[in-house]
Amino acid sequence: MLFFQMMLLVGYVYTHMIVSWLSVKRQVLLHILILAVSLIFLPITPADHWKPDGNGTPLIQIALLLFVTVGMPYTMVSSTAPLIQSWYTKTHPKRSPYRLYALSNTGSILGLLSYPFIIEPRLGLSNQILLWSVAYGLFVLVSLWSCMNVLQCANNEPEHNLPIQRSEPVSRSDQILWLLLSATGVVVLLAATNQLCKDVAVVPLLWILPLTLYLLSFIVTFGRPRCYYRPFWAVVMMVSITAVVYLLYQDYTNVEMGLYMQVFIYSMVVFGCCIICHGELYRLRPATKYLTSFYLKISFGGVIGGVFVNLIAPLIFLGYWEFHLSLVATILLFGVCIVSDRSIKFPLFLRVSLGSGWAVMLLATVLFLAAHIKSQQLESIVTRRSFYGILRVYEYDVGTQDHLRSLYHGRIGHGDQYLDPKFEMLPITYYGSHSGLGKAFQAQRRFLMHERSRRNMQIGAIGLGTATIATYADRGDSLRFYEINSDVTDIARQYFSYLSDTKVAVEIVHGDARLSMERELQNSQVNQFDLLVIDAFSGDAIPIHLLTREALALYRKQLASDGLLAIHISNLYFDLRPVVHALAKDAGMHSIWISDNGDGRGEDPNDWMLLTNNKSVYAAIQAETEPWLENNKHKTLWTDDFANVLAAIWRD
Repeated sequence: MLFFQMMLLVGYVYTHMIVSWLSVKRQVLLHILILAVSLIFLPITPADHWKPDGNGTPLIQIALLLFVTVGMPYTMVSSTAPLIQSWYTKTHPKRSPYRLYALSNTGSILGLLSYPFIIEPRLGLSNQILLWSVAYGLFVLVSLWSCMNVLQCANNEPEHNLPIQRSEPVSRSDQILWLLLSATGVVVLLAATNQLCKDVAVVPLLWILPLTLYLLSFIVTFGRPRCYYRPFWAVVMMVSITAVVYLLYQDYTNVEMGLYMQVFIYSMVVFGCCIICHGELYRLRPATKYLTSFYLKISFGGVIGGVFVNLIAPLIFLGYWEFHLSLVATILLFGVCIVSDRSIKFPLFLRVSLGSGWAVMLLATVLFLAAHIKSQQLESIVTRRSFYGILRVYEYDVGTQDHLRSLYHGRIGHGDQYLDPKFEMLPITYYGSHSGLGKAFQAQRRFLMHERSRRNMQIGAIGLGTATIATYADRGDSLRFYEINSDVTDIARQYFSYLSDTKVAVEIVHGDARLSMERELQNSQVNQFDLLVIDAFSGDAIPIHLLTREALALYRKQLASDGLLAIHISNLYFDLRPVVHALAKDAGMHSIWISDNGDGRGEDPNDWMLLTNNKSVYAAIQAETEPWLENNKHKTLWTDDFANVLAAIWRD
């Protein structure tokens, strides 16, 4: 989001500069030239050397990758809306161009909704890139046609004969409000998306909803300005903010409102606040003479909001507290806009009454949200925030035999540990002795003892969590973790004792597991794992690139010929059984699904898939497992080129 906001700003800067400095004829000729140059960047396929090395900042690496692939084409696409509107004012001086902005956002919504529901489930990445390249070529042709029309109008009627638009200069206060309103709208969008999708409901594709509402608020306010009736939307904003404040105070394990009601309330906050911000933006719109300057400052405000949420907030906030700040900022700016609106003429007593009511609402919101931030700090014993989200450690039943410490990423548990010495090395949560992981260790260790006359195992694990897997390691084993988030490693070492109490030396490799394994193979390092555990899944956050045909081929190269692959597929919303079974069948491997109700002490219900070429181990595990009747109707094979995520959503 931050990258595209910044490139949108670049496109708007380009438009503002050529409109301000060049004649219409020169604008058209320059635009034609740059459009032609942009075709050089097709297709938008990144080269292999752009793969991250795992040592840099993900944000910077992602931004650079996007810049060298889609930077130039996207800049030209982003410059189209303000440039076309500027030319429209030249060819149709008596018509308002601002509805075209609503039209462009309508196109954005169509693109947003069509990709995950129509394009991605049907086309592989290579075909998508080809289709996008063809579509971009058509876009260039249509743009050239538009340029020719504008050029013809300019030739038929010289610019000095075009109607002169008289307008007053825009005040500095209005320009500042443009920036602040735009920035606040973006902060509301991004902060609410984080809050909703990571701390409220880890639901597949839920992030689409707030982004759609954000774009829809532009369509309503710029396309149908009469729909922005201040009193109505002020009530909507305040009621939804009040409801959100109530939700924030509820313990996420005991929320009285249902999930759908929570999603509805957060959605209404996004829509209500964005309607306020963008409705006031439209009200403050300048004469068409300053159109490109207006859009330039809107985009610059968006970048300010994006930079704040992505770069500044993680450094100064331990939680998603920019969401709280955005709510306060919306109320504050709304009051400022009303006070500065000279077209409103209220009697003195009414002005005082409204001002007092607004001040009370603002103060109450600030106090309640500040109290919530303080309570969040007190509830957890440690909080870490990074590019990968927020990690929190909680303690329960302190002073009892059931004293428990838990690691959470948003709403998803990543492991627990009992602090009583009698139970501190007990594998719990998803890793109990009756889980798929427990059975994998038992079966593989028996095989090694009987068939290979050795007890020690080479163990690999993708995903560290609290390192509960270490409880299964015996003396002589080797244990190698792959972990992408260094904060997880720090917390596992400082607040949990699985790593320090294990009987074996533990090695932790930081960075994306698949890229790390690829580099190991390039350096002729083959681990020959007897057991490789894939445990990088939580909620809907599925790293798809770890569940593809190419990923499985990589795992097999790092796995001993008689090794066992254990994949954790416990998930709230996705049924990954058909996906993993299809991978195993494609690779000629045996696969077993093991579901455990978590009846042991501290154990949770869990699901695992075990894959192997070892017929002996497969037969031993299968004898203890109920057969799974696969639904072939929904079977799908994921590859690096194609992954139908929608087909994996739970249906039973």
